[in-house]
Parts: sequence; structure tokens; C-alpha cells
Amino acid sequence: MMEKKLWIISTITIIVLFIGFIIYRSSLKSGMQYVELDKLLTTVKDSNYSIVHTGEKTDELEKIMKPIAKEYHMNTYYTDFNKEELNKIVGQYENLYVDSENQYIIFLKDKPVFVFNDDTSDYLVKTYLNKYLLNVIPEYEKKYKVLNTAKEYIDKVNSKEYTIAVFGYEKCSYCGLYLPVINEVADKYNVDIYYFDSDNYNETEMKKIKELDITIPAECTLNGKPAKFNEAYPKPMTVITRKGKLEGCIRGYVNEETVVNKLKELKIIK
Repeated sequence: MMEKKLWIISTITIIVLFIGFIIYRSSLKSGMQYVELDKLLTTVKDSNYSIVHTGEKTDELEKIMKPIAKEYHMNTYYTDFNKEELNKIVGQYENLYVDSENQYIIFLKDKPVFVFNDDTSDYLVKTYLNKYLLNVIPEYEKKYKVLNTAKEYIDKVNSKEYTIAVFGYEKCSYCGLYLPVINEVADKYNVDIYYFDSDNYNETEMKKIKELDITIPAECTLNGKPAKFNEAYPKPMTVITRKGKLEGCIRGYVNEETVVNKLKELKIIK
């Protein structure tokens, strides 16, 4: 009797999850939908990601947007071009401005994050979506560095100069959020920051790095106790070393101000 009841509960659960998935998929409207300007923010707010075209919808435009909407699980809209009204929407965010018809606005919920022209190539459209929605930094904008071997990193750890390294992995959402932060710091302050992605870094080389005789202080460990470098630690984790010793660390994902303050504290930057 109990087994039958469990089977029924399991079956109902699967059906409910399936229906939920169908509802979610159907919520991604087919084709580009028209939205009035005064309803734009309330409309895009219902989706995690949206892209809005300013101006008329054409068959060519719909053809371009259809595969992008499917790949990024996002809704696509078009709205009337009214420069004054559109810039009331995007103008509250730094460096965003709509200056002509036939432009795209990328939205994260109801927050506009980027504006670009509709004559942009498919490759660049995806580059922008990856950058502003998924935190994937384009290669040409990367300022943080990657070391190919453990020896390169170990030599830097033992040098007289400060070495800033961040450890994370590809599937770590907070690591993805942190990358634009360290990239911005590296760019603004002209400082070398090295990133190690354990999902894509040579396993043998990573093992050599983790075997370094470095103790991570309690403030940067998962359990609040000092731990050796090869033991469990939060991701991402920022490690700052000099002359073979740990000089500072930052636990997890933090904002740019926190990183800058730590580097100023160590007098790495002014």
C-alpha cells in the first residue's frame, strides 16, 4: 500500500514538473511582440532577459531574432521610436543612450544594460548578450591574465613582488559574476591579476599549485578555521602572496570597492 502511494506521489510530481516546464517554454513568446513605450518596463520585468528593437519590425529582423531568442531563452520585442521617451528609460543608467531608430536595447529584468545598432553582425550580437547577460568577457576586453604552468605561478609567489591570483571554476555562478570585477580592477589600476579556472586548467598543474605551503586564514575559509591551500576553500577565492607567503585574501564574490580597498591596504595600488 505504501509503495503504491509513493508511486502515485512520484507520478504526480513528475506531471507537475512537466506542466511547469511547458508553461515556462510557452511564456517565451513566439516571434517579436509589439509593446507600447509606456508599458515597456513592466513588460520586460516579467522575463529574466529581453531584447527590444526600436522601430518597425521586418521579416529580416524577425529572422535574425528567432534563433537568438531560442538560444538565450529570452523574449524579443519591438517598440515605437521616440528618442525622448526611450532615453527616459535608458538614460538613468550610465553611458546608455538611444540616438536613432533601429537599435537594440538589452534588458536584465527591467534594467537596460546595453544599446547597440541593428546592423551589428550575429557574432557581435551574441558577444554582447554573453557579456551583459552571462558575464562572459570578450577576448579582446580581457585584462586579467592566465598562467599556463604551475611553475610560472610558483615563481611569482616566491618573488619579491605581490602576486594576485583568483581561483574559481567554470560552472561557479559567483565566479562568473566576479570575473568582470577583477577584469575592471586590472584595467583601471593597471595591476596584474591571474585567474585559475580549475574546470579548464591542467589537473596535474593545478595539483602542484594546491600543494604550495600556504595557509588560508579563517576569514577566507568555508568553515571559519585556518586551512591548507589544498583543502576545501570557497570559490571564488582571491589569494595575494609575496616572498612565498600569503599577505592577504578575499573570500568569495565581492564588489569592486572591496577588492580595491584590499589592494590599497597592502599598498599594491594607491
